Amino acid sequence: MSKTKQRLLYAAYVISVTLFFLYILFPSEVAKKYMISGLNRINPDFDIMIGNVKPDFPPGIKLYNVSAYHNGDSIFDAEKIVLSPAILSFFAGRLSLYIDGAVYAGLIEAKVDFSWKKFFPEKAYVRLNDIQIGEIIMLKNLIPHDLEGVLNGNITYDAGEEKNISVKSDISLAEFGIEFLSPYYGLETLSLKNIEADLELNRKQLKVDRFTNTGGDADGSLSGSVLIRNLIGRSVLNLKGSVRPNSVFIEKLEKINPVVKVFLKKSSGNNDIPVHIQGTLERPRFF
Repeated sequence: MSKTKQRLLYAAYVISVTLFFLYILFPSEVAKKYMISGLNRINPDFDIMIGNVKPDFPPGIKLYNVSAYHNGDSIFDAEKIVLSPAILSFFAGRLSLYIDGAVYAGLIEAKVDFSWKKFFPEKAYVRLNDIQIGEIIMLKNLIPHDLEGVLNGNITYDAGEEKNISVKSDISLAEFGIEFLSPYYGLETLSLKNIEADLELNRKQLKVDRFTNTGGDADGSLSGSVLIRNLIGRSVLNLKGSVRPNSVFIEKLEKINPVVKVFLKKSSGNNDIPVHIQGTLERPRFF
């Protein structure tokens, strides 16, 4: 064996041993405490719990059993999150971070750009893959009903100038179902097959450019806006559109409330029923 090959093998051996001990002896507790205290310094209203921290290759770290809280309320849970810096972004005066997470029986892929000066997220792109909404703790806390459905889509975030934050999303929700804890206008369940939506959030205003559904209990479309309040359940609705219940759903509603029979007959054929939704998320009003 030539001396060059010997040196290469020896170098590979040294690097392998170094990486092995780096992985085995990685200071998990120190890294965990540093990340938790760092987040608390950025925003004292947020708390995070991390089960374990390990190094990842290529350079990065893996976080296991991550839970996030805002003012004591659970807002996020993940089985595993992998954080990997984009090395070349350092030379452009910013930090770009790739994030892959196993959350709610699905996956999240994201890229977040931070400013070095303020360490504040400037831009972000998030891809949602097969997220089970029934597993999302924050939704369970906000909506007192049983939900199910599979969420996919894209979210873009831009801090803008003077933190004029804009969030845009195009999402789809398949096999959505809701089981009301107590009958809602006599209705115990609602099923929608394929929901698609284009949303844009600017400050406290959520603009609903498109919200459509095909299949399930009713087809329909909505657009309008939602004024977001600090207490999400009190957010103000202003949505208009139309619905077309299917024949089976119409029969169900007629049995629940015979008064709707004449009104719902308008939906037969190709006629849609115009709807206007006001009130709040907690107590919507339909016109």
